Amino acid sequence: TEGTNAVIKAASEAPVRKMHGHGGSVRVEFPSAKMGCTMVCESRTVEYEMALELERDPDVLAYWLQPMTLELELAPGKPGASRIAITPDALIVTRTAVYLDEWKPTDRCERLPSSRPNRYRVDAEGHVISPPAIQKVSPWGITFRVRHPGHLPAKYLENLEYLRDYADAEAPALPDELKQRITGTLAQCAFGTLRDLIACDPSITVDHWLRAIVEGVAVVDLRNDRLAEQHTAFVYRDEQTMHVMQREREAAVHRQFLRHGFELVHGMTFLLDGKRYEVETVGNTEALVRDDEGRSLSLKISTLEQLYLTSKLHVESIPCAGTEFSALAEAVRTATPAEVEDAQRKLAIAEGEEPAGDVPARTLREWRRLIAQARLQGDDPLA
Repeated sequence: TEGTNAVIKAASEAPVRKMHGHGGSVRVEFPSAKMGCTMVCESRTVEYEMALELERDPDVLAYWLQPMTLELELAPGKPGASRIAITPDALIVTRTAVYLDEWKPTDRCERLPSSRPNRYRVDAEGHVISPPAIQKVSPWGITFRVRHPGHLPAKYLENLEYLRDYADAEAPALPDELKQRITGTLAQCAFGTLRDLIACDPSITVDHWLRAIVEGVAVVDLRNDRLAEQHTAFVYRDEQTMHVMQREREAAVHRQFLRHGFELVHGMTFLLDGKRYEVETVGNTEALVRDDEGRSLSLKISTLEQLYLTSKLHVESIPCAGTEFSALAEAVRTATPAEVEDAQRKLAIAEGEEPAGDVPARTLREWRRLIAQARLQGDDPLA
């Protein structure tokens, strides 16, 4: 098919044009663990941020920058119709779809429908789209998107900026001896805050840990933890451990509220009306919060508490909510990756999410009894 051929051609030819910094921006190179090569971006503030999102997104299987040239017909059948050639910024293959992305600065993206109406418009959901590009690639089974860094959470972008120097292609790679020591530390303790891990072996500095994160030797939650705050930013042995502990940290929030009642603290994140907010400062009656686009607003604490009590506000995380002392946290901390995977598999089988196979009915009943007992006591059944 044309779509398959487009992907194969991009894989062998991308980038199709030489990339330079433009508009005062700086050309950036960074090592891609996912693609096994050095990626070149035309700017730090758009292409680099978007490319690192692809590098970190587990749903993205492969991507190529400046992958192909497309010829688009603008306003076909109308007087003055014309054809133009464009080079999309990325071709992205995910587990379920293939995308061609055109990346723009946030402020410029918002102006495109009025400045270039033949090429862009706003759809029913308020997103900027490019109908000529969609018409061109849709028959190939490819989705064309116009995106900008504003689609990414503010905390995520802050972390990318924090890691920028360590992700530069000229940054020194971790020596094998340091990689082995970091891997050994995480083998003994599957997760911990950045500050705690540095305390475990002070000769492994914060610079070493940040480079390890860039190289994929260690894993962090870039969307929810702020790396600059070493006492609350968690580092994990692998993605599986991170996903288990993300769930446990959320459960720890509710345990803390059960003990102490609703209380806003700096760094807490919550969802309200489909938007995500982070608490910046807390006063006597009001709290200053920031949304994912970096905008700040003041909200009454009494209003937020009422929204929480009526389940309209969902708390995602509280820094240092005590997860390191929970039964599940202690179990994961000392378990091997294989043991964590086996526990997850048993839980999925017991809850009917995976086929039981040759697991005896008596064993299934016992697993379900233990799961029910754990939940009745407020514990996570994985523990």
